[in-house]
Amino acid sequence: MNQRHEHPRPRPRHPGDDTGGIPPYAPRNAMTTIEAQVPDYLAREAAAKENVSVDQIVALALASQVSAWGVRDDMATRAARGKLVDFDLILSKVPDVPPQPGDELPPGYVSPISLQ
Repeated sequence: MNQRHEHPRPRPRHPGDDTGGIPPYAPRNAMTTIEAQVPDYLAREAAAKENVSVDQIVALALASQVSAWGVRDDMATRAARGKLVDFDLILSKVPDVPPQPGDELPPGYVSPISLQ
């Protein structure tokens, strides 16, 4: 017999915080139904191009976005730990020599820093 273990839903921290969303400790196979309006042509094209259902494409896009938010947050955390003094020290160790063949900047390249 397959028993399902229900996790108690945590109480909201503040009144009005209970949005009815996914509990933080949801089982990995728990699913939430999302209703979205997508133009028909877009849904057909996306599903046909990858030969998967629109549900799979939406789940993949959402997973990708959540992952991108995690990367952004991780980069922000790392950036906050960084020190310009340390960065300058590391760059001061780079030799001032011409680039190796094939590593040159393209002709006419203008540094975005010089545009400021």
